[in-house]
Amino acid sequence: MLENLEESDVIRTYTRYGGRQKETVYQLVDFFSLFYLRHIEKGANVQKGWKSLQRSPQFFAWAGITFELVVMMHQQQLAHALHLGTISSCYCWKGMSTAGIGAQIDMVLEWKGERTDYLFEIKFSESTYAIDADYEQNLRNKIDAFLHSKKHNPVHSINMVFLTTFGLSKGMYNGITCKSVWIRHSTIKASWCTFIRKTLELRWNNIDFLQNAFYPLIYA
Repeated sequence: MLENLEESDVIRTYTRYGGRQKETVYQLVDFFSLFYLRHIEKGANVQKGWKSLQRSPQFFAWAGITFELVVMMHQQQLAHALHLGTISSCYCWKGMSTAGIGAQIDMVLEWKGERTDYLFEIKFSESTYAIDADYEQNLRNKIDAFLHSKKHNPVHSINMVFLTTFGLSKGMYNGITCKSVWIRHSTIKASWCTFIRKTLELRWNNIDFLQNAFYPLIYA
């Protein structure tokens, strides 16, 4: 059953490191199913249109997961945007910092050729994102946790990459990131367009409120 779902691109399996032992995670990755299970099956009234859902906590939870999935499906485009020669490995990680604080890293890209580990913080936002003092400390905790983990190669440097929809606002705390990648700087933008068009044409037909949600992000 799980193999059939994976072959049909309904779910994916990936390895998550950082615990006492590595974990195999099964994740739902079919975009229509994610939206249906969150907003339609639970009784959302589609006839009210997108306004009934937009900017609600449920919307931001769904948008965050969806955006993260799209990013993870485009590792080669990310490598091109960051000028990486080769991706040696890609995985998710969670663990504890030296201060005993839990940390989770959305995605790690390892480039053995330059002995560098890129830690990705992936964040959906409706506008440029501002890193404040608390968020900077959270990112520092993630770096510290990964730096002292068994997964990190001591000879590798660590770069924190912040990937969001519209980039970062100017601020005094942006120095924690080595690079900021945003959707209009890479071919991930085209994937958003393709995802929305195919979903509307092949699956939802007469439901147009998803288009109203994401087209402003694509064409702004």
